[in-house]
Amino acid sequence: MTREEDANRADAEYRMQDYYHKLSAVCFPTLFISLTEEEIASLASGSKAGPVVDGVVDRIGGAVKNLPRPRFVSVDSFAPKDTERFREKRGAVSSAKSIWSVLAGSEKVRKAAEEGRVSNIVIRPFRRMDVAREFRLFIRSGKFVGMTQYHLVRHFRRLVEREKEYMLLAESFVKKIAPFLPAEDIVADIYITHTRRVILVDLNKWGKETDPLMLKWEDLQSTEKPLYGIVPPPRKISGKVEVKF
Repeated sequence: MTREEDANRADAEYRMQDYYHKLSAVCFPTLFISLTEEEIASLASGSKAGPVVDGVVDRIGGAVKNLPRPRFVSVDSFAPKDTERFREKRGAVSSAKSIWSVLAGSEKVRKAAEEGRVSNIVIRPFRRMDVAREFRLFIRSGKFVGMTQYHLVRHFRRLVEREKEYMLLAESFVKKIAPFLPAEDIVADIYITHTRRVILVDLNKWGKETDPLMLKWEDLQSTEKPLYGIVPPPRKISGKVEVKF
């Protein structure tokens, strides 16, 4: 087995199609479109037309016909965030053709397909999420050890006010899903709805390959009390201030 194949095998347990059947009750409804070798090759080449593409687009259309529009699309372990369309639409797509087009237009997706790291197209209903309610949870030995604000865009005062509430929600959620997780040490991205339901968005490896955002890995390794990381409020400058150019 090559190093690349070994890495792909190690990453397999973190792909949604490999854990969804155990955790679907806490995930967004999700569809998986399995790809043939020929379709993966077309994706790797960035092809957007031809018999192979027509065939897979037709299958996508049949699968999503009962899924509300717009939709959020990704492949096994990641979304095409490097595309202009993704940035403009926050990942929202509607038609089967646009689903294939945005994936084929992603350099990141094409490279992964070429390296054999793509086997499925993953489709979920698109949901406009409040960025202040997206978090990254840290789970060590099956226990909740920390959570951090996911989008580090600015300080949200409500995250200070709701620290105890969100920490309790996160701890309860980890206890609920821990028996079904693929690893005892793992990182989970979640969304807390306005009704305080916690939804699992993604799973990631524990360790330096995953960004700890507002926390530090060395602190997470040894903490006795769960940590809470948020962007601090802006500093106020007082006194006489001189600006020179």
